[in-house]
Amino acid sequence: KVEAGQMKEDDPIVNPTTQITLAHFEEAMSKARRSVPESAIRKYEAYVNSMKQDTAQATAFSFDEALKKVEGGDAQSEGSTGADAEDDEMYA
Repeated sequence: KVEAGQMKEDDPIVNPTTQITLAHFEEAMSKARRSVPESAIRKYEAYVNSMKQDTAQATAFSFDEALKKVEGGDAQSEGSTGADAEDDEMYA
């Protein structure tokens, strides 16, 4: 607009956008319809619960306990951690 001569370079720029308030948001949400089926919500909740269980198990892990199991004779052979046997079972 400055280049077109419609305003001076030091003229204040007026923002024509009004603020969106909580009332605007609530009005819009009152007219919105649900876009996710109930089955998807139940599936998501089951997923969240399973992740919580997995997280609880992961936080209970201890390297010291795992090392004791390996050194205590749980390994199949000298120098083996048992991972090789687990891999063999997985691909059997």
